[in-house]
Formats: sequence, structure tokens, C-alpha cells
Amino acid sequence: MSDVPPPPPPPPPPPPSQIDTQPKIEETEETIKDTSVAVLADIQSPQELTAYVETVLLQLQTKFDDLSLQLVSKMDDMASRIDMLEKSLEELQQSVSEDVITEETSKT
Repeated sequence: MSDVPPPPPPPPPPPPSQIDTQPKIEETEETIKDTSVAVLADIQSPQELTAYVETVLLQLQTKFDDLSLQLVSKMDDMASRIDMLEKSLEELQQSVSEDVITEETSKT
């Protein structure tokens, strides 16, 4: 059994550029509240309110789309890591079963 190769090393951690660098939710919400209060105080007509609401909805849609893309990207990365892990496990299992067969034939 000493001929069994060691398992492959785990994949490296993600580079710092992929680590979550988003501002804290509390900070973002506070900034949005401050900006919203200032903008709402400047609105003088229903048309301005409509334009403001449409702008906010577009911003939310953009943020949602960005988060969706990030989520899909992370899920794809996780899927590829799982595939690599499954392949490593299959190779290890095959190696172990070959060793067992070799030991059994050498005993007879």
C-alpha cells in the first residue's frame, strides 16, 4: 500500500481581487438614506418624482443584475471545484482498488 500516491493538494484560495470587497450593508443603506432624503427634498413636481423613482428602479435593477452575475460566477467556480474533487476521488479510489488487486494476486 506504500505505492499509493498522496492525494493532490487542495486548490489555492481565491486571489484577493475575488474576495468580497463590497462595503458593509449598513454603510450602503445609510448612504442611500442620506441621498434619498436630500433628493426627495428637492423634488417639486410629480414628473420629477416619477423620474426619480424610475432612476432608483433602474439602479436597483443594475445592482440585482450585477449580484446575479456574481452569484452565477461563484456557482460555476464551485461546480468546477467539485468536479476536480470528484475526479481526484475517483483516481484515488481506482488507485486503491488496483493496489488491493495487486496485493491479492501477490498472496496467491
